[in-house]
Amino acid sequence: MSDQSYRSLNTEQNGKYKPLFPQPQPMPPQWNEEEEENFSIKDWLNVLKRRSLVIVGVSMAVMTFVVVNVMLTKQPREYESNFLMLVEPINNDNEPVNIVQDNNPKTSTLDYDSQILVLKSPELMTNILDQLRVSYPSLTYQSLLRALTINRLGETKIIDVRYRGEDPNQVKAVLDVISKDYIEYSQERRQTKLRQGLQFIDKQLPSIQSRVNQIQQELQIFRQRYSFNNPDSQGDLLDKQASSLAEARQNINLQLTQVRNQLSLLQSDNGKTTVLNAASLYQKLLQQVTDLNSQIATESTILQDANPRLQTLKEKKR
Repeated sequence: MSDQSYRSLNTEQNGKYKPLFPQPQPMPPQWNEEEEENFSIKDWLNVLKRRSLVIVGVSMAVMTFVVVNVMLTKQPREYESNFLMLVEPINNDNEPVNIVQDNNPKTSTLDYDSQILVLKSPELMTNILDQLRVSYPSLTYQSLLRALTINRLGETKIIDVRYRGEDPNQVKAVLDVISKDYIEYSQERRQTKLRQGLQFIDKQLPSIQSRVNQIQQELQIFRQRYSFNNPDSQGDLLDKQASSLAEARQNINLQLTQVRNQLSLLQSDNGKTTVLNAASLYQKLLQQVTDLNSQIATESTILQDANPRLQTLKEKKR
C-alpha cells in the first residue's frame, strides 16, 4: 500500500491526521516456564565461553593484587639462639656439683628469680650495650630486653639465656657478648667473695695467733709438770703399756673363766664331795671324828652317859 493510500485512511482533524485504527503497541515478552526449564547447564557454559576472556582477566588482576599485597605485608624472618649457664652459690665451691637438681632446695642460699633480675639490670647491661653499639648503634636497653629471655630450667641449677632477632649475625654477636660479660661478672663476684674472706681472716688472725700462743704456753707447762717432754717417746711408752695391759687383761679373763668353771663344779653335789675328799684339812677333821667315835664307844662301855669325861668327848665331836 502506498503512502498516499495510507493517508486516505486517516481523517484530518485540526490540520493533523488521526488514524482511524489505533497503532499496535509493543507487548512485553511473557516468561515462559518451559523456556526457564530449557535454560540448562549447556546455556551456562555457552555464556561462560563467550565471557571467558573477561573472567580470566578479572581473575588474573585479583591474583596479582593478592600476591603483591602478601609480598608487601610479609613478616620478616626471625632467628633465635641460646646458651646454658650453670649458676651456683659462691660458698658451695668445695661441694660436689649436681647440675640436675638441688639436694635440698629448701636450704639453697641462691634466689634464682633475684639472680635473673640482676642479670637483666641496667647496671649489668650497660657494659654489654656499650660493646654492641659499636656494630649496632640503634640497639637500646629496651629493645635488648624485649628480645632477651632468661629463664631457669625447672628446679635445676641451669639458666637458659635466649635472644631473637632478624639478623643472625646480630643474634650471635649479642649472645657472645652477653655470655662473656656474665662470665666476667661471675668471676668478679667470686673474687669479691674471696677478698671479703681474706679481709675477715686478716681481722681474725691476731686474736687466733694470740690464742695459739696461749695454748702453746699451757702445753709447755703441762709437759714440764708431768715430764712429758718428748711426745714420740711417751707415745711409744704408752703403746707398750697398752699392750701389756691388754695381755694382762687377757690372762685375767682366762683365770676368771677357770674360776667360774670351778665355781660351777663346786655348786654341784659331786663337786662338793670331790673337793672335800681332796682337801687335807677335811681328811684330818674326818680322822679326828673317827678317833673320837672310837673313844666314845670305848668309854661308853665303862662309863655312864652322865660322866663328865664322856660328855667332853661328845662335845669335842660336835
